[in-house]
Amino acid sequence: MDWFPIVAVAFKFLVLGTGMFFAVKWHYDQGKKGKQLEKVEEKRAVLRAAGKVIVLFVVALLILL
Repeated sequence: MDWFPIVAVAFKFLVLGTGMFFAVKWHYDQGKKGKQLEKVEEKRAVLRAAGKVIVLFVVALLILL
């Protein structure tokens, strides 16, 4: 039964990572729908924030393992 935590954590990472990707994409698309011409800085800020969240999640995952 030593394999169960490994599979469970990998599955959790996959599901939550996919969910975060689609959440960021949905918010990005909603902002784009309202404004056809977004500034480059706003796009970078959204992507940077998403990257920070993903990095924090991976670091937390590594700490827990």
